[in-house]
Amino acid sequence: MGSSTWEVFSHTDLITNLEHFYTSILDLLSDLDEKDEVDQLLMWWNRQIFPLYADLERVPAKNSALAWIKQKCEEMKEGAANTSFGTRD
Repeated sequence: MGSSTWEVFSHTDLITNLEHFYTSILDLLSDLDEKDEVDQLLMWWNRQIFPLYADLERVPAKNSALAWIKQKCEEMKEGAANTSFGTRD
């Protein structure tokens, strides 16, 4: 069994609405006004979890899911740019 004694996952318990808590964290992490603090927090977190963590730009493995997602994002951006460019008078 995991770190909980619960047999069934629940989005809410008597104390915490876990879904609200999760979305609040996502909102904070994506808030541009909090970017410096978020970057520091993520650096701290990564060093706690991965002691040898280095804040280097990581290039995804060529055939990884992340590489595929990034490629599709770039294709969508290019398609949107070409579409908006083509509609100008």
